[in-house]
Amino acid sequence: MCDMKFSILLANYNNGEYIKEAINSIIAQSYEDWEIVIVDDASTDESDEIIKTYNNNERIKYITNTENKGCGYTKHKCAKLASGDIFGFLDPDDKLTPNAIEVMVKEHKKNLKCSLIFSNRFVCDDKLNPRKNQPEISFDSSKSLLEQSEGQVSHFVTFKKKYYEKTVGINESFKRAVDMDLYYKLEEVGQINFTEQRLYYWRVHKNGISTHNNFPKARAWGIYAKIKACQRRGIPFEGIISKNILDSQVTENYYRNTIEFKIGFTLLKPIRFFKSLFKNNLPISS
Repeated sequence: MCDMKFSILLANYNNGEYIKEAINSIIAQSYEDWEIVIVDDASTDESDEIIKTYNNNERIKYITNTENKGCGYTKHKCAKLASGDIFGFLDPDDKLTPNAIEVMVKEHKKNLKCSLIFSNRFVCDDKLNPRKNQPEISFDSSKSLLEQSEGQVSHFVTFKKKYYEKTVGINESFKRAVDMDLYYKLEEVGQINFTEQRLYYWRVHKNGISTHNNFPKARAWGIYAKIKACQRRGIPFEGIISKNILDSQVTENYYRNTIEFKIGFTLLKPIRFFKSLFKNNLPISS
């Protein structure tokens, strides 16, 4: 099995609290022919000290940016430094299952015309404990990514180097939706496949680059990535983006109608009321 080298691309910024767990999950892999390429984007926390504790591991390449450059620049640098036959993204606040790389190498060997293969995942809380009710991913290979809902391609995402080199690569100027922009490019040079196995633990927490308060910004960059893909493919983007916005509204309405949202809104309503009074220095009438 160890005839295809696998490069894990790990772009880090201020994830010192989590990155050790991410690195250890790679070291514990059942597949042995791997390397980790870590590029730190001028972190201001303890990330550098933690990563340097792995200096004696020759399979880990560690580079730091002299100043904060953003996600696109940092991930592009990861790919540039990688020497494997297959690349895979791991965010520094997540981790892999012990057999993740082994499964993906087998999938790539079976699907030689695939530029990108991704897996199912465990959606987790901020402690990386999987939620009780795990959402299922249903990927329709008969439709292009532009026709499917945003975020359809999810972790664990892996792609062949030879196909990556047929694209213009990761866009250094992107701050968010960096991966999605790349997925569109990889679709343009090869096929995309999906395995239902859950190979990735995805941590959802308040500081995530595309979750909570950062979600609207991520959506904006996601729309921009779709426009760029439409331009490359020579197709009108208006219909694609209109459907994207409609899907967003449907999703928002769905969550607003759930019992969890209604209970949360009811509980938070009085708190927001008193908060607004204090903010505006208004007296509470008796």
